[in-house]
Amino acid sequence: MFSYLTGCLVGLLTLKNVLAAYNNSHIVDVLEEIDTIKHPRVIDAMIHVDRGHFCAHNDSRKYMLAARDIGYGSIIDNPVQHAEVLELLQEKLVPGSKVLDVGSGSGYLTTCFAHMVGKNGSVVGVEHIPEIVNHASNVTTRHYPNLNKRIKFVCGDGRLGYPEGGPYDVIHVGASSEVVPKAFVDQLKPGGRMLIFVGLKYFIQKCFLVDKHEDGTYTKTYIRQSQIKPLIDKDVQLESFITN
Repeated sequence: MFSYLTGCLVGLLTLKNVLAAYNNSHIVDVLEEIDTIKHPRVIDAMIHVDRGHFCAHNDSRKYMLAARDIGYGSIIDNPVQHAEVLELLQEKLVPGSKVLDVGSGSGYLTTCFAHMVGKNGSVVGVEHIPEIVNHASNVTTRHYPNLNKRIKFVCGDGRLGYPEGGPYDVIHVGASSEVVPKAFVDQLKPGGRMLIFVGLKYFIQKCFLVDKHEDGTYTKTYIRQSQIKPLIDKDVQLESFITN
């Protein structure tokens, strides 16, 4: 499977295709072409959940292989990274699963999760910027009313998880942490899986899949390394947004 950085490189090599992307289906075609997405259920989710709906309404480059700014110090990640997350978690994103999306941001992945877990599944997205929560909720209400019934967006500190909705079959953490937080492990079901980046703030972090065992212990599987934003205070994020 292509890593995020490899995906970016391949994206540059196929730049003429990316620049010509005019809708969501074409982005999915490009991701298949560069072998980033393989499983039919992941492809189906990315076809049915249109990335463009979650970008800023005036963003003319919403279908490029690039992260896009959505305001308030938040971004919607590169489609390559979204595809990788769905591929790594697809085994657990089955009908009836319960999912926690920490740092849900634009709501794109949250909605893809909702598509994959089916009508009997549920997804909680936790995000600490009220305006971003409203954006995600408004998009899903308008464009994905059936999926919206399976989603609960919560405005709160994602570092605490959301124990009220647990335990979860899947936890996705959209920002890095210096350690694997005990709160997240506690909220993961035995047999459940978590994707998280672990490492010091503002340095290179390692992506792990964390699989919880019946006795409460867990195993970490190293996937790759990258550098992503840490889980931080809301005020710190907003201060950075205002400063920039």
